[in-house]
Amino acid sequence: KVDNANWLSWEDFEGKLAEELAKINKDTVTSDDIKAAVTEAMKQYEASQGTSDTALTKEQVEAIVEKALEGQLTSAQVEAIVRQAIVNSGNTGVSEAQVRQIVNSAVAGIKQTGVTKAEMQKAITDALKGVNALNTSDVEKIVSEALKGFSTLTEEQVATIVEEVVKNHTPAENTVYIAGDATLSNPSVTYVLRTMNTLGTVTLTVPDDVTVKAIIIDAPNVQTVDIVYADGTGAKNAVESIEILSTASTSTHIDVNALNVIINKGRVVVEEGNTVTTLTAAPSKNSNVVVKVEQTAVVTNLNAQYQDNGTGTNDTIDIINDGTISNPQLTASATLESSGTTTTNVKVTSSADASTGDVTVAESDSAKLEGAFITETKGDTTTTSQASGKTVTPVTGEARIGTTVYATAKEAFVAANAGDTVVLLKDVTMGKWDSNNNVAVSVTESMTIDGSGYTITTSASRGIWIDANNVNLTVKNLKLDVKGTESYPRGIQVNVGIKGAKLTIENSEVHAGHYAINICNEVGVDLNITDSKLYGWGAVNLWSENYNVYVNNCELYGLNDKGYNADGWNDFGTVILEGDTTGQTTMASSSITVLIENTKISATTIGQGNHQWAILFNDQSAYNAVTVSNCTFVTEDTDGNDAYVVANDMFGQNTLEVTSSTLNGASYSYKTPDVD
Repeated sequence: KVDNANWLSWEDFEGKLAEELAKINKDTVTSDDIKAAVTEAMKQYEASQGTSDTALTKEQVEAIVEKALEGQLTSAQVEAIVRQAIVNSGNTGVSEAQVRQIVNSAVAGIKQTGVTKAEMQKAITDALKGVNALNTSDVEKIVSEALKGFSTLTEEQVATIVEEVVKNHTPAENTVYIAGDATLSNPSVTYVLRTMNTLGTVTLTVPDDVTVKAIIIDAPNVQTVDIVYADGTGAKNAVESIEILSTASTSTHIDVNALNVIINKGRVVVEEGNTVTTLTAAPSKNSNVVVKVEQTAVVTNLNAQYQDNGTGTNDTIDIINDGTISNPQLTASATLESSGTTTTNVKVTSSADASTGDVTVAESDSAKLEGAFITETKGDTTTTSQASGKTVTPVTGEARIGTTVYATAKEAFVAANAGDTVVLLKDVTMGKWDSNNNVAVSVTESMTIDGSGYTITTSASRGIWIDANNVNLTVKNLKLDVKGTESYPRGIQVNVGIKGAKLTIENSEVHAGHYAINICNEVGVDLNITDSKLYGWGAVNLWSENYNVYVNNCELYGLNDKGYNADGWNDFGTVILEGDTTGQTTMASSSITVLIENTKISATTIGQGNHQWAILFNDQSAYNAVTVSNCTFVTEDTDGNDAYVVANDMFGQNTLEVTSSTLNGASYSYKTPDVD
C-alpha cells in the first residue's frame, strides 16, 4: 500500500464485498442479487488482473465469497430444522423421505432472504405448535406458509454463484491488460483497457506498420478514450476488432480504420477520414448506445442489434450521421417483442449532405423482432416506422406509449398513467386541452414527454403545464411552438400553488411570445434545464420562493419586441427573478438559488425603445442568489436603445456572481452590488 496506492489486498476485497451485500434488502433478496453484489465487488479485482496491483488468487477470492455468504442456510440445514420441529410437535409418523419432499416443495419459488437458523426454526416450530395427526400434505402446507418470509441458498447455488463470478476473472492467453496510455505494438494479442480509476483521456496508439488483433474497452470511469495512429496515417485495417463493453463516460473516439466495432453501452465516434467495415450497436439490457459518424467517415455496414428479450428492457440506439452509412439494418439475436411500456428504439439522424441508406430489418427464423420503432431524419424530413416481421412499416398515428400507437397526441396524453413515456411519432398541431384550460397538454401525473425531434405547435396560450402536486415531468427531444396570443403566452409552466414538482427539460427547444419557462407563485419545484434552446420575451421567468434552478449547456434568448412604455413597464429580461412591478401586491421571487453554466444568454431589443437585460431582478424580488459560470452574454440594441447584462432593482438583497464568462466577445466578470 505504501509503494502502490492501487494495491488490492484481501481486506480491500472483503470490505468491498461486505459493503455490496449490505446494500441488499433482506426482505426481497434473490440469488441474482447476491450474484450482482459479488460481481460488483469483483470489479476492482478484475481491473487488477495482469498488473502489479494485486496478488489475490482465484482460490482466495472464492474463499472470501464463500465466507461472506456463510450466513445463508443450506437446504440440508432447512431439512434438519423441519425434521426437528416435526419431532418436537409429537408427529413422528412422517418419514425422512417425506420430510425431504416437504422441504423441497416448501422452499421452491419463495423469496430468497438472508435468514438465520434460529429465525427459521422458530417460525416452523411456532407453526406446528398444537397441531396433531399431521399427514404429509398437512406438514407441506404448514411449512410452506411458515416459510413465506424465508428462504435459502443451497450449497449448489452458492457454488454456482462463486463459479460464475470468478470464472471470468482469469486472464486469457494472449491477452495484455492496460490501465492507461499505451502503444499497441503486438499484432498477436488482445489488448484490454480495464481500469476502475477516474482518468481524463486515455490514448491508445496504433503504430503504422501494425494491424492490431483486438481492443476491448472496459473503463467506465475514464472520461475519453482515443484510438489513434502513431502519426495520423496508417494501414487500411489498423484494428481488426474493437469491442466496447463499458465505454468511457464521455465517448470512445476511433481515429483509425477498423474491420469490426461492437459497442454495448455508451457513445462511440468514428472520426473524419476513417472507415469501419461493420459497426454493431448492441445495447446490453436497459442500456443506451450512441454512434456518431463524422464528416468524410464511412461505416459500410451498420447493425442496430438487440441481443436481449425485449420484455422489461428499454434499450435505445441513437445514430448521428454526418458522413456515410451504407447499409443500416435492424436485427435481433434472440426473440424480441416489445410489450406494455417496454420500448426498443432506433433513431437515425443524418445531416442534409450525409448519406444514409434506408433502415431494413434482417431476421432469421430463430430471431424475431417485433414492435421496435425506427425514427429516421434526413435533412429536414423525419419519419417514424415500426418493425414487423421482416418489414418496416410507416406509423400512421401521432404518438405512442410503449408499443401502443394513438391516432392523436391528445389521446396519448389523456391515456398516460404515472411513469409512462409519451413519444411523438410526427409533428403535431394541438388546440386547447378543453374549454376550461387554455393549454395544449395538461400534466397531472409524473411522466416523460419524448418529442423524438418532432414539434408540437399549439394555438393555445400555454404549451405544457404541471397542474397537480408531486408531479415529476421530463420533457426531452421536443420542439414546442406556442402560437397563442392570449394572457401572456407561455411555453412550459408550473401552475400557481403546485407543490413538490420536478421539471426537467433536456435537448429541447421552446418558443413562446412571452415566457418560454414560467414558474408561478406559491410553487415548490426543482427546475433543471440542459442542452436546450429557449425563446421568449423572457426565457426563464421565476416567481415563488425557496427552490433550485440549474441550467447547463443551453441557449437563452430574450427578445423585447413589446410596445414602448415611457414608465418602463415593458422593460424586461432573459432570465427574470420576478416581482410585482404594479405595487398592488407583495408577490415576488425570494430565496431562489440559480446556477447557470456553459450557456449563451442573449438580450435583444427591436425597434420599440424598451430596455432588455440578460439577467433581471425585478421590483420586490429579494434574497435570490444567481451564479453564472463559463457563459457567453450577447446584448444587441437594434433600435439604438439599451440591452444590458444585469439590473438589480433591490440593491443588495439579491446576489449575482459571474465568472469565466464573456460579454460580446470580451472577458466579463461581475459581482453584486455593482449595477450596469
